[in-house]
Amino acid sequence: MYQYPGQGIPKQPTTPVQNRTGGYQQQEPQSGRGYYQDLTQSPGNIYSTPFRSSLTQIEPQTPSQGNTQHKILWALAEHYLAHACQLASTLVAQPTQQKWIEHQRDIKSAVYCLEAVLRSGRGTNLFPGGNSPSPMRFNTPMRGSGPQAPRTPTTPSRVTVMPKIETKTRFRLSQILFQYTENVVEAEEHLQKAILLAQKLEGYSELKFQMIDLQCQILERTRNFKIAQNVLKNSIIEAGELNLPVWIYHFLLLRAKLYYIDHDFGRCLSTLSEALQFAERRQEPDMKQYHIVNEGLSQVSGLFPQPGESSMMSQGRPIVQNRNLHLCYYMILIIYTTHTGNIKTAMQYTTEMYSLLETPSMTELQDIQGFIKIPIRSSTLVNNYSQGHYETFSVMTAGWLTKNQLYSLAYLISGMCNKSDNTNLKAKTFLTEGLKNIDLQFNTFIGCPNQPAAIEHKKWCAVVKGYMLLHLADALMLRSEFQEATKTLLELISWSYTCGFWEKIAALICSSWGMLCQYQGQSAEALEFYEAAARSTDNRELVALVRLNQALIHIGLSASNREMVNAMLDGIRTDCLEGRLDGLKAVFHAVEGLVTHEIVKAKQNLLETLKLTSTLYNTQLKAMTLSLLGTLFQHTQNDQSEKMLTTAYLLSRNSRNDMGCLVAGGLLRDLYHRQGLDQKTNKQHVLNQAHWQQVERQINPS
Repeated sequence: MYQYPGQGIPKQPTTPVQNRTGGYQQQEPQSGRGYYQDLTQSPGNIYSTPFRSSLTQIEPQTPSQGNTQHKILWALAEHYLAHACQLASTLVAQPTQQKWIEHQRDIKSAVYCLEAVLRSGRGTNLFPGGNSPSPMRFNTPMRGSGPQAPRTPTTPSRVTVMPKIETKTRFRLSQILFQYTENVVEAEEHLQKAILLAQKLEGYSELKFQMIDLQCQILERTRNFKIAQNVLKNSIIEAGELNLPVWIYHFLLLRAKLYYIDHDFGRCLSTLSEALQFAERRQEPDMKQYHIVNEGLSQVSGLFPQPGESSMMSQGRPIVQNRNLHLCYYMILIIYTTHTGNIKTAMQYTTEMYSLLETPSMTELQDIQGFIKIPIRSSTLVNNYSQGHYETFSVMTAGWLTKNQLYSLAYLISGMCNKSDNTNLKAKTFLTEGLKNIDLQFNTFIGCPNQPAAIEHKKWCAVVKGYMLLHLADALMLRSEFQEATKTLLELISWSYTCGFWEKIAALICSSWGMLCQYQGQSAEALEFYEAAARSTDNRELVALVRLNQALIHIGLSASNREMVNAMLDGIRTDCLEGRLDGLKAVFHAVEGLVTHEIVKAKQNLLETLKLTSTLYNTQLKAMTLSLLGTLFQHTQNDQSEKMLTTAYLLSRNSRNDMGCLVAGGLLRDLYHRQGLDQKTNKQHVLNQAHWQQVERQINPS
């Protein structure tokens, strides 16, 4: 199904997914500080799991008619909500008034169902006295806002609901009101009642912590940071008493995030240090490293002006004036943001990086030669900050990166950012120019070539060139330039052996070579290279990506491999879904959508992938996902299917992905044929033939 679901289309090699460093969603940053926004996803992850299954975990096991009533209402609420989510995805592509009204109606209906549970009692009718619920009062809609939440009527006093059922219902109601409407006040009211009820129940600490997590989200939205900090402080103590380290980590990171948003960088760093010490005591090196990275980013972020801020002062705090240091800060931030998957934000940061590269200060001789000037104050007292400057009595000169080295890194980083969007030549252009620049640096060094400084300079240039070649090969593969990609990888292998860093980069080269074989239909060879990559690295992210591409091959080879693929997915599920790399999450959902037999589950997974591609900027993954969604919709919603397949075809054509064109084009041809549109069918058939010939030339260039 994955490769060529259309009838009469020959089976072709499975397209691998390219997501090493330039493919992994964070939300849009706030004032340039967006990398904190996804640190604090709830460990319980109740929001991403079907609500029906999570609700039933706390239900009483004694059968009764009343017990059945609330289950039906819960299921009905989730049905309305799922339909609203499906409409939301179509509203993005094609907003219409009718769909918007239907979307609002579904949200309201879900709320009504949960309110009916609160009105009902165990063993009583849903609507006492035979009366239906009183009309709901909605808030006045805000201009440009989403659906408005209903004002929840008071629950009749004569009706009682079991505390367990009421707790779960109010929690879910508060989630919907907060996430889908503007009625934050009502959401908070329901949540407070749910928390009070949960405190009286035994064995519900996990649910209580999930509610506290939502409470902190609401407090963050309303900017009640002090209250949120007190709640988190008590929750950390309680989680420690219950020996729940996952929640301790989560609440510590959430505290750090709130301090960060409030520009309290001192307490933010202190909280991260506390988390770091906790990880050290528990001997969890991955978590320790995770905190170190975030602590470093937090520490430097408060010292630099963010986009739009004054270059001298920012809200009264002293900031770094040296443009060279500021430039390196943005480079580190871009690499980090790209790696985690928010390519959209990384591209915005590159604009700041380019402007800093062209500042007049970067043309000074010391900057060109790799030195920076650091002013030293004449007094240890912090003074004159209010005037935006401080007095100095001397200037310290320190070694740093030369201007040419900074330009080389800028070329490499720009290539990484643009690699996944293969509708243009930016990645190829940046990396090609970067290779010219680094070759010039490698062969020219001022001073004796045998000096330690010269040797270190050549080592630095060699490694940077190696990564440029690696990313260039990836960019060429994404544009179906397989011969050029092969030459580039061979050059990289020779270069890494010559310069002595083969072992450091071997796993990445094996992975790229596996992708090249997979693109060209050499499945057996691709599997061998992927296995070699997995054996030669302890990088769990790379291993997970390798396993995902292996799963794609097995799906394409035979439908009987589904059990093996499911086992592979179970082995990497935690690394993909609970990690921080959105590229891995997107690919995992896509592969799981391919392998499942359940159409609803397949749609949910593929829609999740499609959502993540909005910030990943991965055109190949987006086109593949749209083709698969078009396949699922083609028997029920022809118009929607045609739009998805047409978009997938255009994306593939603009990125010179003939194989993707063949997949989407074949499905479009079949769709036109079933509708009796002979003219469109014949036109698409001619286009498909041209793509098929091009694919044959790419796979068999001789």
